[in-house]
Amino acid sequence: MKIVRKELYPLKNGGLFAMLEVVGRRGEQINLASEGIQGRVDFFHELPKGQFDCSYLPDEHAIELGGAVNETERSVCLVLGGGTK
Repeated sequence: MKIVRKELYPLKNGGLFAMLEVVGRRGEQINLASEGIQGRVDFFHELPKGQFDCSYLPDEHAIELGGAVNETERSVCLVLGGGTK
């Protein structure tokens, strides 16, 4: 998997909105800590929406891609609260 672009926007409530554009396939994981993304994940969504949704793995602080089995370009949107994971 390859992260093509990462955009981070601070929210007024102290949280963070993150938009990750990646090239990957279903089952691959994005380790949020290694991408410099900290905090409690309150919301996550993968675009384009497929038959299989992405998953958040709280113990690993990672997102596992859903969507297509083959490698495609996709976006992952995250809303993180302040504080620790």
